[in-house]
Amino acid sequence: MAFRRRPPEPLPPEGPLPPEGWAPDEPTAVMREEGPVPPVGPPPSGPPGEPDRQWWPWLVVLLVAVAIIAGLAAYFATRGDEKKVVVPRVVGLQESAAKQRLDQVGLHSTSTREFSSDPSGIVVAQAPGSGTQVGTDEVVKLSVSQGPSTVTVPNVVSLSEADAVSQLTEAGLKADVVQVPSSQKVGTVVAQNPAFGTDVDPGSAVRLNVSKGRTQTTTVTTTTQTTATAPTQTTTTRVTTTTPTTTTTQTTTTAAQATVPDVVGSTLSSAVAQMRRERLLADSSPVASDQSGGTVINQRPDAGSSADEGSIVGLNVSTGTERPSVTVPGVTGAGQAAARRRLSRTFTVRTVYRSGETPGFVVGQLPEAGSQAKKWAQVIIYVGR
Repeated sequence: MAFRRRPPEPLPPEGPLPPEGWAPDEPTAVMREEGPVPPVGPPPSGPPGEPDRQWWPWLVVLLVAVAIIAGLAAYFATRGDEKKVVVPRVVGLQESAAKQRLDQVGLHSTSTREFSSDPSGIVVAQAPGSGTQVGTDEVVKLSVSQGPSTVTVPNVVSLSEADAVSQLTEAGLKADVVQVPSSQKVGTVVAQNPAFGTDVDPGSAVRLNVSKGRTQTTTVTTTTQTTATAPTQTTTTRVTTTTPTTTTTQTTTTAAQATVPDVVGSTLSSAVAQMRRERLLADSSPVASDQSGGTVINQRPDAGSSADEGSIVGLNVSTGTERPSVTVPGVTGAGQAAARRRLSRTFTVRTVYRSGETPGFVVGQLPEAGSQAKKWAQVIIYVGR
């Protein structure tokens, strides 16, 4: 028995199964688009097109962003390491002592001056305030007293000369002592000018009339003898007198000017010598300080300012931490310049002028020669003029 071979049926297309009983009508034909067929082979070689270079701007932006981020990170990382210090309290200290204390913690300072009831040279305010934490590049601003704008004259009548001078000195005034005859005790102030309660400029002079005791009065009696004579004839002659006219020319002399040297930080004896070379006089006052005894810690007027030759420059001098008792030398009878030089080796010096005495010479001193006083205490010399 012979078998017949059945021809193969075409495969159905991909997708869901055709419905039952489906049969293709005709074989599937593949459609081809019209046009030339591109050759098959490797891609063309050559430089890339313009679109391939658009990633470079983005790379630049990325690098800039990375640099900025790195810089900010470094800034904030180092900022946290900035050294901080606590501002110390310097109000109430002398200006030089305040600056030194700030310098010890690494801070700089600037100063401005203002009128105040505090003594001249004392720090009355500071900014930033004490206890504030700041960087070492911070500048602390100091307000320094230049004394009151006016001073009220104290009442010193009936006081001893020494006590009166001391009160005027503490008030920032100068004493001009004039010895006058009086029934009151010798050395007692019997009058003052300006009067008690008057407001005057700082540094003004107050005249003190100090009793030098009673003066001896001598009475001279003159006897005149009268002799009678015979009347005589008197001839009157008229005399014509011509009075010449004198023209007086008033000349005003202006005091020569001197430049105040900078003596802060110097020893008192050196400061006195520097003032003398500039034809200035140095009056000094003791001030409690931890600086070496005899060191000038403040001056008035300030260095570099102008002053009349022969005028007085006030110096504040540190008493130091050790103050032994020493013997006060005698300077009565010496010239005031020589007296200042001798006393300034171990004492501060205040000058009081006495009118009517030999000008330029010391006519008295307190404490007296040979007495004991603490080192760098103040000795008052009375100078004639």
